[in-house]
Amino acid sequence: MAYVNQDIIDEIRDRADIVEIIQSYIPLKRAGRNFRALCPFHHEKTPSFMISPDKQIFHCFGCGEGGNVFNFVMKYERLNFRETLEVIAKKIGFDIPQDKIKAKESSLTNKFFSLTETAACFYHSALLKSSQADIARQYLNERGIKEEAIKEFRLGFSLPGWDEFINYAKKKNWREEVLERAGLALRSRQGKYYDRFRNKLMFPIANNQGKIVGVGARRRDEKEKESKYTNSPETEIYAKRKILYGLNLAKNYINKSSEAIITEGYFDVIAPYQAGIKNIVGCLGTSFTQEQAYILKRYTKKVILLFDADSSGEIAALRSLDILIEVGLTVKIACLPPGYDADKLVREKNKEALEKIVQDSKDLFDYRLGLLKAAYPVDLTESKTRIASEILPTIKKIENSVLKSAYLKRLAREIEVSEQSLLDELKKIKQAKYNYYIQKETVPTKLEIPPAEKMILRLMLEDTKAINTVKENLKIYDFEHPLIQKIISVLLSVNFEKISNLGSWLMDRMEEKEAQNLISDVLTDDLKIIDRKRSLEDCINLIRKKNLEVKLTQLESQIKYVEGVEDEEKRNYLFKEFQRLLKEKRHLESRKINS
Repeated sequence: MAYVNQDIIDEIRDRADIVEIIQSYIPLKRAGRNFRALCPFHHEKTPSFMISPDKQIFHCFGCGEGGNVFNFVMKYERLNFRETLEVIAKKIGFDIPQDKIKAKESSLTNKFFSLTETAACFYHSALLKSSQADIARQYLNERGIKEEAIKEFRLGFSLPGWDEFINYAKKKNWREEVLERAGLALRSRQGKYYDRFRNKLMFPIANNQGKIVGVGARRRDEKEKESKYTNSPETEIYAKRKILYGLNLAKNYINKSSEAIITEGYFDVIAPYQAGIKNIVGCLGTSFTQEQAYILKRYTKKVILLFDADSSGEIAALRSLDILIEVGLTVKIACLPPGYDADKLVREKNKEALEKIVQDSKDLFDYRLGLLKAAYPVDLTESKTRIASEILPTIKKIENSVLKSAYLKRLAREIEVSEQSLLDELKKIKQAKYNYYIQKETVPTKLEIPPAEKMILRLMLEDTKAINTVKENLKIYDFEHPLIQKIISVLLSVNFEKISNLGSWLMDRMEEKEAQNLISDVLTDDLKIIDRKRSLEDCINLIRKKNLEVKLTQLESQIKYVEGVEDEEKRNYLFKEFQRLLKEKRHLESRKINS
């Protein structure tokens, strides 16, 4: 693990313009001095997501999410803080000085990331420079893969020797046991280690942040008996169900086009991407998983699947796509011509041919119904039952009631049964339960904060003079809400004259997400304050009066309790204290605060 010095964090935050960074992820529209957008963190039809260039913060008035540029990228990209710093630094062209990074002993996860990066660099260099890779370079040239795509996808070549990579890694102080655990080496029965990948074209597999997590390999000779493709095994950093090949390159294009094209193989991603169809990813031949669906949902609500018309088991394969519907994605199917995959279509025809197929894609319901009707004649009762049993689970997963009703009507008409009978069968279907984590969109509840405390926080963040006024007239324990106490305690303890943007700076010091949301909430409050000095004075007086009332109530109870006790000294003390606080309360409204 490594930690970046605070001064570097502050510099990256000061250099990064929150509008430019957020605009690289979602479209924004100007609204006066601010910008608005549809919130990327919850479903909405009317924009309630606001970005303030002056305050360098964002806030959603619908779900309550808020923060600075770090908070946005961290939540949108699902990154930790260190990864977020790296992403933003790269976007603004800032190099984090290595001498500003405090290193601790690396975790196994970080070791694996470093090792897989080392392997990707080794294989890539071999493809570009080694004479033993001539046949691999020739093969890529025959498939029309140009040097630019080779470098962008970091394609590589594993040398034919038994220990080429092992020897290279050992020179960089990697132990053979670690290579084996990372899926890059194997051990024989005699205990000798050898390279897992030899004499193969290599496809580094990256996560959506661009970090290499594993590798895929294709045999060089079509006559070889082994499988055409082999992949590194799952490790601490590589889980196939969570990876979409090429997403690290395609995600911004998916975001901009509002749709993702999904195909299967490596070349089916590389060839269209090279041709200019860049919103395309590969599912690496696995059945589609819920993890993959949720990852895609970060960038789009619409997916188009490219299906090979010659593939077998289409109906069974389509069942897994219900997962996409279940997470709220719109799914369409694009049918490739017989004998073609995406790679071959782009190579032998052109980019426009693939674009036309994508344009003509069918709704998943229509596509599946067509396959089922072709497989089972609708004039047979058994066929009607089979078709209904295949397609009703898909309809069950659709959240939109209007769309669900329309599909039921369509199905009833197509297989010539009553809509009520289908509705009865639909009610019998239980939703499938999944053992893995499902991320739900939740709308956090609003914090119940006294209005006066919230107003004081806003005035302190907007005008540093108010910080001194609060420091002179209130104590931390005078505030009721714990988050307000924590935030204001930080404000009262810093040299704010050296801070360029207090609100954004303060968010980096708050660990609780609720505190960050609260800061963005008060800073985006559009209530106009006519007299700031008077407002601050009134709020301070209100808090002091409220605290005095609490103390008076407590004293009153204590006085009643000691009335029957023979302790005149204590009774006199409590009574005098009660009179003092009562007098202070009466004079508080007319008292002027030094501000």
